[in-house]
Amino acid sequence: MLEKAAGACAGAGQARQLATRLLNSGFDSDRVRAVYGALKPSMGDESDRLAWADGIVELFSDRSWAGRELDALAQTAQGEDLLNVRQLRRRRATV
Repeated sequence: MLEKAAGACAGAGQARQLATRLLNSGFDSDRVRAVYGALKPSMGDESDRLAWADGIVELFSDRSWAGRELDALAQTAQGEDLLNVRQLRRRRATV
């Protein structure tokens, strides 16, 4: 059931919405994290991946995981996308 719902997600906004609904419905946090993590490959562009990484902190309060994802994004992002990664890092100073 979770895999089917995750398969319908198109982008970070829907991934965040699904994770929020699952958490609010009482699903185990580790299971929701796994579903959310599995959605990473479906993030279409850098800005979507950035929003997905930001969701890690919002949903799971996991700054370490978010930091690793932001590090990976910083390796591939260019121009405005790279600036956005840096801005998110500053906003989330401990990420």
